[in-house]
Amino acid sequence: MKQVTLSQAERETLRQMHKNAGTHRERQRAHAVLLSAKGYRLDQLSDIFEADRDTISRWLDDWPEGGMAGRSDAPKPGRPGKLNDAAQTLIIQSLQTPAPNLKPLLQERLKKGALR
Repeated sequence: MKQVTLSQAERETLRQMHKNAGTHRERQRAHAVLLSAKGYRLDQLSDIFEADRDTISRWLDDWPEGGMAGRSDAPKPGRPGKLNDAAQTLIIQSLQTPAPNLKPLLQERLKKGALR
């Protein structure tokens, strides 16, 4: 039986992560560690989270080694963005400015080459 042992401070931190973490996966992993500390077995956790036992086991193994950092996903590669920093800034500013119809404004700026 794989079980995690937690200090009171770790329990409180994990409770906060379970409620407020940025991603669903981080909240799930924090919850799994908390339940393991309460005595739930791998097969029970697997049923609760509808995840493979090996996945749950890896979450629990990551806890002592990585602590809070072990709860987050590693960055994933992806296709580079099409817009440069200036274009992204322009779009964000345009979205923050009230306009009756944003589409013509962005099309105009696109024609002028501002979004390349």
